This record gives sequence, structure tokens and C-alpha cells, in this order.
Amino acid sequence: SCGEPPRVPGAKVFGKKRLRFETNSRLRYYCEDGFLQKLNPVISCLPSGQWEEPLITCIQAPSKEEDPVTSLPVRREEVTEITEVTEITEVTEITEVTEVTEVTGVQETVTEKTVWLF
Repeated sequence: SCGEPPRVPGAKVFGKKRLRFETNSRLRYYCEDGFLQKLNPVISCLPSGQWEEPLITCIQAPSKEEDPVTSLPVRREEVTEITEVTEITEVTEITEVTEVTEVTGVQETVTEKTVWLF
């Protein structure tokens, strides 16, 4: 089992705070208000009793007063689709996030598959 998950600046963990997590438990971080999420927000409790290193980073969102030349506006579209529910023990979730930098028109799409076990 694992202890408390690693802290990530600007992020919180979904669910109730717990002191112990079973091996293979998965948990999801989310960014606090005023922060933008980058990378995968899910980590697992490894058989060694350690958590995977979180990949998620939460970046301070630029304020509206910032110089528009130095901070590029981003349009973000997120689509979440639950594709499978097996009794009440498993949910497979597919999240697709598309970010378009409006100044350059560069588009990046990231697709993430998460299986939740209950």
C-alpha cells in the first residue's frame, strides 16, 4: 500500500483525503482555479509501496492585463466520453483535449484513456 500521494503545486486530488491507498489504486489530480493543466493527471500506487511520479503540471493562467504579445491566447476544448461500464466495478473514460494557439493557429490534441476500478 502507499501513503499520501505526492504534492503537486497548484493541484489537488479528487476524492476524500486518505492516509493509505491499496496497491494498484489510481488517483486523479486536478488544477486549482487560476491554473491550467498540462500532461496526464493520473498516478498509480506501485507494488513497491511508492506512488508513480506525477506527470501533471499546473501552470498559472495568464491574467487579462498581461501583454498579449508575450502571452499567446489558447482556446481549449475538452470532450469526455464514458465508453464502458461493467456493473459498478469499472468505468473506462476517454478524454480528448484540443488546444489551439489562436495567434499561430497551431493545434494540439491529446487523447487519454483512464480505467477506473471500484
